[in-house]
Amino acid sequence: MNDTEYRQDVNMTEFNFSTPWLYTNESDVHNRSLVGTASTLSVASQSALIIFYGAATFLSLVGNSMVVLVLTRDALKRTDLNVYLINLAFADITMAVFCMPFSFTEVMLQGWIWGEVMCPLMRFSQQTSVLVSIFTLVTIGVDRYYGVVHPLMIRVTKTRARLIVVLIWVVSSGLAIPQLAISRQVVYSYGNRCEEVWAGKYEFGYTIAFMIVSYALPVVILCGTYLRIGTELWGKAPADVGRVDDNNQARQRKKIIKMLCTVVSMFVVSWLPLHVFRFILDLHPNFVYDNPDRSYIFFFCAHWLAMSHSFMNPIVYSFMNDRFRNELCHLLRQMVACQRARQHPAIQQRRKKTGNIEMVELKNPPDTNGSMSQSPDPQAGGPQSPLTFFNDMEGRSRRYTR
Repeated sequence: MNDTEYRQDVNMTEFNFSTPWLYTNESDVHNRSLVGTASTLSVASQSALIIFYGAATFLSLVGNSMVVLVLTRDALKRTDLNVYLINLAFADITMAVFCMPFSFTEVMLQGWIWGEVMCPLMRFSQQTSVLVSIFTLVTIGVDRYYGVVHPLMIRVTKTRARLIVVLIWVVSSGLAIPQLAISRQVVYSYGNRCEEVWAGKYEFGYTIAFMIVSYALPVVILCGTYLRIGTELWGKAPADVGRVDDNNQARQRKKIIKMLCTVVSMFVVSWLPLHVFRFILDLHPNFVYDNPDRSYIFFFCAHWLAMSHSFMNPIVYSFMNDRFRNELCHLLRQMVACQRARQHPAIQQRRKKTGNIEMVELKNPPDTNGSMSQSPDPQAGGPQSPLTFFNDMEGRSRRYTR
């Protein structure tokens, strides 16, 4: 095959480089993946892929599972925001299951090994989970905007929040339905690939539309809502001027503003490189062919950065909050106490005598001094109070406006 025939064949389906360790799929929506063979990748490259993708998957699964576990406790089912945070964690878990492992195996094994039926289902699940995560972030921003700037205009109850979550999943699934029609398993000489197969010249329009819906509009909405929240908190003085805790409230407002900047910056930085790479591929299909080494490095950095957003969310929205950490520690102590109760012979004998001993031990685990700690009062601001300083933002704003 001469060079012209080779390029024509490449432009139709894939980029196949003279360096055999690198392949790319021009049509992949989320993973625009550069697929290489494990046999030709260097040991260092294989190790790096295993470490980074393995760590991202593990952190996302563990972190978001902890968020779901803590926020679904009965004492914490009090705010509409927790409904959104649980949905965000579930969407990020879905991303960790359907995005990272499939991309990793396609890279390491040089092709699609999961069968013809799984190809469109996997692409559909990937796009749905990504859109649900992004739309939930936008919903949280809008919800906090009304809670701080217009606290009396709209009151979102838990029931309405659940309906909004259902709507998010319905809309996201509807936008992802095209993947069921265009994603196909394609057979090549070196193996199978899961690709988008376009009948006409609609791919570039689809790319632009998806970029607007999944990135441009969310960035505009998040920047607008959080900027308005920041200016509202920065310029608003407490109603009780001269109180001793005014300085504490001012510090807390600054902390919240920094948090808002972190949320927006994290979203922009995480997803921008992958969208830029995808846009370049549509405008200049030979870009990867002409720059194989740089494209290989850029893609994996961009793809991993986008996927890492799934484990950054629980860190920013939950683990950075003192109340969440306290509740998580309280839950872990209960789990440890339960495990010790099951293994300790004396407690085993006591359990035979009374059926509720385990419940008593869990409700009042011994502290470090040997005394029995009291169950936290949900109204006292302890570990079982409603979580996240987005809740604090809402409450503080309402105090200022009274």
